[in-house]
Amino acid sequence: MRRRHLIAAVITLGLGVAVVFYKGPGWHPIRTVGGDVLAGAMVYFLVSVAWATAPWRRLALSAVICLTVELIQLAGFVGPESPAWAHLIFGSTFDPYDLAAYAVGLLIALWIPGDGAPRPRRGRRIPAAPPPTPGDSPGAPDL
Repeated sequence: MRRRHLIAAVITLGLGVAVVFYKGPGWHPIRTVGGDVLAGAMVYFLVSVAWATAPWRRLALSAVICLTVELIQLAGFVGPESPAWAHLIFGSTFDPYDLAAYAVGLLIALWIPGDGAPRPRRGRRIPAAPPPTPGDSPGAPDL
């Protein structure tokens, strides 16, 4: 399971880098919304690589991390004089819509590797009854 999450994290990181450097048509919404969706997904994948626990716990921790990033922006810890890496990791402007984009990314990430897909129930299976033999049927004459 962790291998799939690591692969997904690398792919998500690559897509995130592509979004940062994209300057074509529609670049602004792609960078703002698409970047945040990818960021939320990548946080979930990285948490999944580091912590082998139930998917809902990884989802909860990932949501707390994403919320913390937005609260750092709201508090103004990353300002104009901050290094470029701080702007890339934490962003610089609080936007409540970012929280919705993170949530979309987290939910997509939950379903991509199959973490959120329904699983068959694990329980004791009752074996099927053997087929009746000709003499076992009720009302049949015994030979």
